[in-house]
Amino acid sequence: MPSPPDWHPIIDEAVPGSGFFICAGFSGHGFKLGPAVGVMAADLLTRSTTPTFDPALFRLGRYAENQPVSGQYEYSIAG
Repeated sequence: MPSPPDWHPIIDEAVPGSGFFICAGFSGHGFKLGPAVGVMAADLLTRSTTPTFDPALFRLGRYAENQPVSGQYEYSIAG
């Protein structure tokens, strides 16, 4: 997956309770984000009750809920 529609990665369990996790959609930024994503994935895999980062921002369900990530600065392709 080159990049999701809102240009933010998906870091979530595909189906709750399945044990199958998705870490995708980094559009070339995965290498520099790798350490933080590793911590986040470890928290998800161990089902940490006190995660280091809030995983809600990167949840897969944000598309079905029509709640893409948005902020002060939007992402797009120049040109």
